[in-house]
Amino acid sequence: MFILSGSIVFCQTEKQLLPSDLKQHTIVTEPATLNKGYFRTGLALNYVVADKYFDNSIKKTYLLESNWASDFSYLFMFQYGINDRFMVDLSTQLPGSRIQNNSRVLWPEYSVDTSYSFNLKSKGIGDSDLTLKYQIIAERENKMSLTGILDITFPTGKKNPTNIESASDYDLPTGNGYFVTWIGLAARKIRYPYSYKVYTSYYHRFPGTRLIKATDTAETKFKDGDLVDIGGSFDILLNDWIALTNELNFLFRTKGETYYTTTQIIDPTWAFSYEARLVFQIKKFRIGEGVRVPLKGKNLPADPVYVLLLQYIF
Repeated sequence: MFILSGSIVFCQTEKQLLPSDLKQHTIVTEPATLNKGYFRTGLALNYVVADKYFDNSIKKTYLLESNWASDFSYLFMFQYGINDRFMVDLSTQLPGSRIQNNSRVLWPEYSVDTSYSFNLKSKGIGDSDLTLKYQIIAERENKMSLTGILDITFPTGKKNPTNIESASDYDLPTGNGYFVTWIGLAARKIRYPYSYKVYTSYYHRFPGTRLIKATDTAETKFKDGDLVDIGGSFDILLNDWIALTNELNFLFRTKGETYYTTTQIIDPTWAFSYEARLVFQIKKFRIGEGVRVPLKGKNLPADPVYVLLLQYIF
């Protein structure tokens, strides 16, 4: 039996918030830059096995003989919100490349049948990036944001082969051996449960020097081509904490030069790719799995790249 007369009853209700109202946003509803005082750390893993490429005539071709390569690289990232419109991002790579070749050479006229193989690996710290992001047009409800990006890549990885025993027995370099600066713009609009984004950026690669061949006795000057990167994405929340992201990307690299005995031109390349990623979020912890598929290209690998993303916000 309940007695209500002569008593005062207090109760408290908890408002049910949408993910867009929470401090720990999903990948669809998070701000264009981290809010003031927030710190996010993350790990991205990229894995690819390369045995196909787009040739000069834009045809997908297999590598000759028993050649193949794999790359399992780690990217560690640390991000901090200076204020609600300005954030800094520091990242570094740990590449784990591997190249294998098994070949057989027949010279019937000399009664010679020779087989040879090599297995090259790289392991260690790669190049690092310092990135600044600022909301030129601040993000507002149902209004587009415009974010400017400035990045500097520092050649912290080893640019030359190490542990060289012969022309086919050495450790691969872990870095590119030059500085890179790039600027970019990214526009995004959130209309819950969707978000739309377009971006463009330009990468300028500075000249550098390195050993072109492992057995060279002196470094050679070179200049890799600059990059133009253009893309867009459409993201959707399947429920409050699971999102599907879809991205189309066009990448163009201008011609480069290697000053090796005589000047050698490195032909321009381009690729058009699609990436789909499924992203799960449990409060402040985020995990994403995706695949990047090159659809068309020229003088670039044609194999899919598998991506795993782990992030946590403090």
